[in-house]
Amino acid sequence: MKVLEVGFPLLQVWGGVIVAMFFLGGCDYKPPEDPSHIKTATITLTVKGVGSVISEPEGISCPPTCESTFDKNSDVSLIASGSLDTNFAFWTGGCKEELTENCLISLDGDVTVEAIFSPALLAKRLDVSAISLSEGALFGFSISAIPDLDNDLKQDIIVGAPYQDRSSTTTPGEGKVYLFSGGTGLLVSTTTSLLATSTISHPVPQSEARFGYSVASMGDLDQDGIGDILVGAPLQDRDGTTTDVGEAYLISGKTGALLPWGIIAHPVPQASAQFGFSLSPISDMNGDSVNDFIVGANRQDVGSVKDVGEVYLFSGKTGTLLRTIKHPALQEGATFGLSVASVGDLSGDGLPEILVGAPFQDSSTGLDQGAAYLFSGATGNLFRTITHPAPQATARFGSFVMGSGDLDGDSVADYLVSAPLQDVGGNSNQGAVFVFSGKTGNLLRRIDLPIPQPGAFFGSSIAVVPDLNGDGFPEILIGAPGMDIGGTLAAGMALLYSGHDGALIATISNPNPEQAAQFANPVASIGDISGDGKADILIGAPFQDGTGTNQEDRGAVLIVNSP
Repeated sequence: MKVLEVGFPLLQVWGGVIVAMFFLGGCDYKPPEDPSHIKTATITLTVKGVGSVISEPEGISCPPTCESTFDKNSDVSLIASGSLDTNFAFWTGGCKEELTENCLISLDGDVTVEAIFSPALLAKRLDVSAISLSEGALFGFSISAIPDLDNDLKQDIIVGAPYQDRSSTTTPGEGKVYLFSGGTGLLVSTTTSLLATSTISHPVPQSEARFGYSVASMGDLDQDGIGDILVGAPLQDRDGTTTDVGEAYLISGKTGALLPWGIIAHPVPQASAQFGFSLSPISDMNGDSVNDFIVGANRQDVGSVKDVGEVYLFSGKTGTLLRTIKHPALQEGATFGLSVASVGDLSGDGLPEILVGAPFQDSSTGLDQGAAYLFSGATGNLFRTITHPAPQATARFGSFVMGSGDLDGDSVADYLVSAPLQDVGGNSNQGAVFVFSGKTGNLLRRIDLPIPQPGAFFGSSIAVVPDLNGDGFPEILIGAPGMDIGGTLAAGMALLYSGHDGALIATISNPNPEQAAQFANPVASIGDISGDGKADILIGAPFQDGTGTNQEDRGAVLIVNSP
């Protein structure tokens, strides 16, 4: 505080905060309150979904929104309880420790917290008791729905186990594919169906081929009334000499055997090309009324440039190569083709386009930022380049790509691109997913985790689920296999969002949480299994341990009833 002379020399006033001033007297000064002297802090809580939260000590009792003041520097526990139809999902905000339904807060200042509740979703685990899974088989590494195989009017399930041994003594890590009934969760019965087998062994036996690394339902290619199957083996050698060239196979759903044209060899064989790492069905591209398919070789060299990647379009009817799609921005190590998808007709020529991810593509803003590209299905020409809307080195934009159907009501299919290593708000590798307009290429929205967490790898997998909330638009299911759940690190979570507005609909946690199980990597949609008229959900946990000895990383797959 200082004295200021104003006017004549005899008149003095006080500068600063003056409560009372007297002409000839002094100043009654009240200093501002020191924040360190404040003895209390406030917790503000919002409940989202159907559930309730109380506190210990007492003070918080919600829903929907409440606040209470507690002694500063004290510990307060928030305890969440779901309803008959909901489960507690997670907390956002200032939890010092999260133990599922319990949030411990150390109050060194005011705190805002949200408690998120999600519909209670029934989950059924596929019964693998009839399979002698190898340790480390990674059952559930790849999954896909397939039209009804066992005549129960429900879709069935293709499951890849790419590290499964052929037997206990031969060809370790060769890989196998299994067919499960969606209705029963058991291997498809060969007595109640037309199938000759529910277990598909590698038709070209080889150790460490990784048969089943990728799988897809192709529709009926051989016109026998049963859907057929496309399987990738990206580490298959060529002629026993050229290693890890990769191969793909068209398998009869009815017999489990190769179709006559079923060996899809790499058109440009090269060591370590990993042909078959990614694959996708696509509707008829050559006018023969049979579905065709796309195969990626993300480590293909182009001339002297290493690991650029290439993509190939094949006839489903004959297995012949229809078209080669080359990287339009040739760059070493781009891994063009690590993910591939069919998008729908964007150009108006009556044929779908092809979406390709190159997640290790460098840009002027950083190494391994990633990119994605749209190509004309009719010509193979570049249709659109998709640059990362939130540029960042090592984001791996393009790690997963998918067509989504129309999400914005313009009658043109849209598409999704993920960046599972995107940093968000200081959280490294949290991940993000981006929704783009098929008509304009503009970003429609960005989808983020509702709870920030480093290392969640949100966007490692994506599935599109037919409309669940009645708004006429499909929903988006996103895997975050690195999400911590309560006290279990990297237990994994799947999150279901509205495709139309990006609102969170539900979260799905592993009913048997296990660290690093890779739960929700992959995810897929399946037709109505539960009988409620809505599509249901498939979730893989390929690193889930089995029970007993030598059961590490056997893997698991769940059928989840949608909300």
